[in-house]
Amino acid sequence: MKSAERTIGLPRGIDIGYENIYDVTSVGIFIHSKDMRYMVLVQQNDQPGRPWAIPAGKVDDELDQNPQDTAAREALEEVGIQIDQSRLKLISANSPIGKPLVAQPIYAYEISLSEIDLEFSNKEISRVRIVNTKKFFGEYCKDGRSLYRQEKWWATIKSLLESKYII
Repeated sequence: MKSAERTIGLPRGIDIGYENIYDVTSVGIFIHSKDMRYMVLVQQNDQPGRPWAIPAGKVDDELDQNPQDTAAREALEEVGIQIDQSRLKLISANSPIGKPLVAQPIYAYEISLSEIDLEFSNKEISRVRIVNTKKFFGEYCKDGRSLYRQEKWWATIKSLLESKYII
């Protein structure tokens, strides 16, 4: 199956700077437990029949100075947590085919799951959920494809978890 995404080849260890080369349009954040066996998902109000997704959003040029600002803003808006941007780890940046200078990065962020308020909701998010990563990918994302709009990010998360022998 031909993918509409391609991974931008970033040298190992680069966490910042690519945003000066690429137009970053949206950012995802994979919030996970220390052992990566659990992750945080959200369900959006404007898409009630849709499955769960990782927190993500569009870059707001007026609010965000860099992609890390977008990740922090989305974590606060969609999960209700304030994050330490220095702990964000860039795990991938994807570019839509035909738009080689556009990037859509995903960051990983380790958190103590006790920090997550499962009762959190707002006008954008109806529910927050902590799920077992192995069960999620085994039952809901069998082929690494998303049940939602985040195919490029789900494939990246699945590859990361496979490399750590989690799934």
